[in-house]
Amino acid sequence: MNKLHTQIIFLIFFCFIVLITRIIVNESEAYLFLVWNLFLALIPLMVSQYLSSRKLSYSKYKLLIISGIWFFFLPNSPYIITDFAHIVHTRPAFIWLDILLLFSFAFSSLLFGLISINQMFNIFKQRWSLKIANMLLILTCFSCGFGIYLGRVLRFNSWDILTSPLYILKKSILSYSSTTAWFMTLGFGCFIYIAVQFYSFSSSKP
Repeated sequence: MNKLHTQIIFLIFFCFIVLITRIIVNESEAYLFLVWNLFLALIPLMVSQYLSSRKLSYSKYKLLIISGIWFFFLPNSPYIITDFAHIVHTRPAFIWLDILLLFSFAFSSLLFGLISINQMFNIFKQRWSLKIANMLLILTCFSCGFGIYLGRVLRFNSWDILTSPLYILKKSILSYSSTTAWFMTLGFGCFIYIAVQFYSFSSSKP
């Protein structure tokens, strides 16, 4: 187990401690869904960790297939940020605890996503080129923004791409006229891109 794995386990443990505290103090299991959301956020990191550990010993076709799985699950990582929408249902006396709870899960989930994107960027750069990797990075960040819109506003899940691909495609095309879709795609896309750049810069410092 390396240092990254230890830090991930520590973050997850802290999130669970805050969640259990919230359940005991508030006598409510309303935020248990965060556990599932955090698990979904871990999937792209597990995929990128797997690819990174293989040291480019896979074919380009296998890379494309696995990258596709990673791509469709990745929006789950920044998606938890939007779970702050549930704070409106919090009782005033416990709002500080709910803020800590939501921030803990959102921060951990977003961090997992940033690590994963950075790992995939390095894989694409090594397999193809820096130019292609940068293009894929931009596409990934703004696709995440649109994925957050599909999840939060249109209420789609990652696995709907398998069960209802044509319906998702139809709703996605129709979203071109939605102001909310554009704002969320551009807003979250820019935020994720900036966050990735910051993480990449900070993690490369000696």
